[in-house]
Amino acid sequence: AAEYDKNIVSVLNFTGFAQKGGEVLSHIRFHNKSEQLNQVRIDLARANLVIAADLVVGVSAASIEVMSNSFTTSVINTHETQTGAMLRDITLEMEEERLLKIFNDYCLNSYNVDAEMLSTRLVGDSNQTNMVLLGYAWQKGTLPIKLSAFELAIDDLGSISEVVNKAFIIGRLAAASPKQLLNLLSLPKDSSKISLNEIINERRKFLSEYQ
Repeated sequence: AAEYDKNIVSVLNFTGFAQKGGEVLSHIRFHNKSEQLNQVRIDLARANLVIAADLVVGVSAASIEVMSNSFTTSVINTHETQTGAMLRDITLEMEEERLLKIFNDYCLNSYNVDAEMLSTRLVGDSNQTNMVLLGYAWQKGTLPIKLSAFELAIDDLGSISEVVNKAFIIGRLAAASPKQLLNLLSLPKDSSKISLNEIINERRKFLSEYQ
């Protein structure tokens, strides 16, 4: 999406043994001037936005070191996911309140959303959790990328573009109108079968006002 918006993009991934509960971190930088991207790694306390798809990984030392309570915004998936340590020791608990406080201490702004639940219930695919978080982050004004660029990038995904777009819109709704989103969650029918048009039509006014 950043490239569609005429930005230069750099990506650096740190991948642990995810199948064994290892953490996966990505440093993503973009700018419309290539000379501003003099390195791929984000410096200490220099992240504008931290998207934490996993609460525990989000407060790891490698994540905390890029945060700044002067300007970093965090968007956090609060859905409880078992870590490798929790799988090895069933007595361990996640202590959500304590972990969320870390984000509050290290970031200027911190937003919490159960993105995996929304992705599962309203999109029908928990694998779209990251797109729900991305939509949420964009709606909060933390991503300086045009909506049209996101739409073009999603459209380019081919057969999965509809479900990805649905997840992105659900994330936007969660940020713009969380109370109204509860109406969708309380619908008696199988919410995973809610069409994209139904979602857009149901909350078109809110999306238009916050676009």
